[in-house]
Amino acid sequence: MGKQRRSGQNPPRKRGGQPGNSNAAGHGAPFKNKNAETHGAYSTVNMGDISPAERKRILGMGADVRAHLLDVLRRLWAKEAGLHARIARLEAGGASALYTEREIEMLVPSGGSGADSDMPGGKAESMTTAMKTIIRAAPFDMIIKLSAELDKTQGRIVKTLDTLRAFENDNKRLDLDRRKYTLAKQKAFGEYNVNLETNELNDDYETDENDNLSDD
Repeated sequence: MGKQRRSGQNPPRKRGGQPGNSNAAGHGAPFKNKNAETHGAYSTVNMGDISPAERKRILGMGADVRAHLLDVLRRLWAKEAGLHARIARLEAGGASALYTEREIEMLVPSGGSGADSDMPGGKAESMTTAMKTIIRAAPFDMIIKLSAELDKTQGRIVKTLDTLRAFENDNKRLDLDRRKYTLAKQKAFGEYNVNLETNELNDDYETDENDNLSDD
């Protein structure tokens, strides 16, 4: 038999915060705080975070799928060229060279006060660099990382090209079906549209009221 609670006894508490608990209210990083950001690959980017030129370009985009795919391809090709250039510079620098990969600073309060828009009221204690660590890497290590990113970029280029090819093939197939439909409609009505200059049947698809007949 299971355990029975006495009348009026509170139910057992579950792990974690209890309903109505507000102990953690107001804690955590403020909105849009980027103090803990490293490379920014997974950061949220809003329209207000980009340049006016990029904002204007995005807002002016239409629904042209082919144009969007070509824009993606151009950006990927530009990134591929940049990665090739970085790798070439590292290879030309020699195996004994060292390159700065990361800089880490340890900050301590300086005792003064300064302005910080991330803190309530815009006030925060000013900080001073107590220790600075510079991590350097050999060209080989950096080339390995750049080569891995180059492989990913080239893979995205191939996938985007496949998508563009599939889109164009779908458009060709749709155009062929429309031409077949036009010829079948001309045959059904006994009226053929002939190009007087070439004396050939005109099978270009054109919509008319007969395409939208209803059962009413």
